[in-house]
Amino acid sequence: MSEQQQVANPFATAPVVARPGGDLAAVTGSAREIAEVQSAMVMARRFPRDEVVIVDRILQACTRPSLAEGALYEYARGGTDIRGPSIRLAECIAQYWGHIDFGWRVLEERPGVTKVQSFAWDMQTGTRSQIVFDVVHERQAGGSKKTLHDPRDIYEHIANAASRRLRACILRVVPSDVVEAALKQCEKTLVTKVEVTPERLQNLLAEFADYGVTKGAIEKRLQRRLEAITPGMMVQLGKIFTSLRDGMSQAGDWFDLGKPQEGPAASPGGPQSASEPVAGPSPSPRAQVRQRLQAKKEPEATPPPPEPQVTQEPVSEALRDVVRFAKAAASKEDVDRAAQIATHIVDEDEMVIAQEHLDSARERIG
Repeated sequence: MSEQQQVANPFATAPVVARPGGDLAAVTGSAREIAEVQSAMVMARRFPRDEVVIVDRILQACTRPSLAEGALYEYARGGTDIRGPSIRLAECIAQYWGHIDFGWRVLEERPGVTKVQSFAWDMQTGTRSQIVFDVVHERQAGGSKKTLHDPRDIYEHIANAASRRLRACILRVVPSDVVEAALKQCEKTLVTKVEVTPERLQNLLAEFADYGVTKGAIEKRLQRRLEAITPGMMVQLGKIFTSLRDGMSQAGDWFDLGKPQEGPAASPGGPQSASEPVAGPSPSPRAQVRQRLQAKKEPEATPPPPEPQVTQEPVSEALRDVVRFAKAAASKEDVDRAAQIATHIVDEDEMVIAQEHLDSARERIG
């Protein structure tokens, strides 16, 4: 088409106000974001939070069993049980604390890797925490790495990794004493309101089955049948499941998933009982636990006595405190305090004795 036949563009000489994808659009979007942040900070400082009222609301929310059951995670590292608030509890605290902008966003997508940012920003105090990290599209399964290709699997993998960093960001901007108070209230709620019913036990088995944990593995850890567990043990299993669900630990950190090994609790015909007298009834489970505790305190050179000593003292300070508080308990609050101390016991044999003292104290108080 010749220049004489081409129609002139009526907007060719008009001033440029906004052009899609141009620099002006980027500046306008940036200005809009800045205005939103400034507005949020102004409102936060104009209407500051009432910390007394907010903490009361947080503690009241932690009295709900539905929140308390998923509020704690626990995992073992270096022979020590580490506990802390889950992402659900961290989000609940941030929502009630108010004036906090928190979340996560994707910064860059590359083949096999996604760069993500988790952040939490207290608009009132100006405290900000952010973590930028790369998420490789691989999942550890059964000791081997599995490359993810399905977009849904990739998103869930990224969201899981981002949630763990988001929890850390929220806990950095919220005062630690508020978080500790919420943790204590959740533990008290679990101890006082958790009911052990056949339906809950079946749901617990179904949840752990997704991580390859069988009923036998759970009973071996608790050293009793699943139908005989106490509310305190139910709380402990709930913390372990939350830890597995949030990716803080693996099932092998808590349960023996291999073949059962011969040990002190083996049958009378096993190799451990070959040197024991054949005559006489087998000791009770509590007597077996006391024998193992006595063996830990005495040197290996001296053989253990034929019968356990009745005045067996606890091995750890935590168990000593649990026994002392349980015997002197005069109310449910005293028993709850003893149950709180029992959560610091690492040795499984000591945990059995602690649970027996707690059960007897609950029966005595009624």
